[in-house]
Amino acid sequence: ELKQNLAAHMARYGMEVDWRQIAICQTVKDAVCLVSNLLIRMGVPVYYGLPDLLNFQTSYFKFLGANLVAIDIDDEGVTESGLLSAIQKNKNGILFTEPVFSYPTGATASLTRKKEILKICTNANVPIIEIEEYRDLDVHAPDTYHSLSGGNNVIYIGSFCRTMPLGFPLSWIVLPMNLTGALSNIMFQSNGGSSVYDQIM
Repeated sequence: ELKQNLAAHMARYGMEVDWRQIAICQTVKDAVCLVSNLLIRMGVPVYYGLPDLLNFQTSYFKFLGANLVAIDIDDEGVTESGLLSAIQKNKNGILFTEPVFSYPTGATASLTRKKEILKICTNANVPIIEIEEYRDLDVHAPDTYHSLSGGNNVIYIGSFCRTMPLGFPLSWIVLPMNLTGALSNIMFQSNGGSSVYDQIM
């Protein structure tokens, strides 16, 4: 029932999600680590906006052997020119981005910017990891990368930790159906899922 409720919650933002695509964990940090374990291999380029990812994230990427590629940002976050140049130099890779109220700059990507970033990543076959901790604070935020792409080539990380009272410990991952089994195995092996919610997953 929790996953069905989360799917209904995301439908408010134009995201069509099957509840079976959802994995539950406690924090965004947990979610980022799980997705990183799923996707990152030695030498894989990881693109991120500087300084919009926290130290724990970049440190964990390094631990997994990623080739970190920082991209300059403006008041809308990652720039099209910066991302395109980085991809042309490094080829393929993965983009981690926080497009709504990204920390610590507070940048929010416009719909136009998102469409351009999505086009670049789609053409280069670069998956987007979309991290949204603050979406519920801005009901007018542009569509998610997930909704714009129809869920193709995008993994979405949502959370109530920043928007619910007392830091309610609930975050979740939405990923393509063909990756759910692999993520479940990683969660089982690492005990990365939230034990609080194990009985209702």
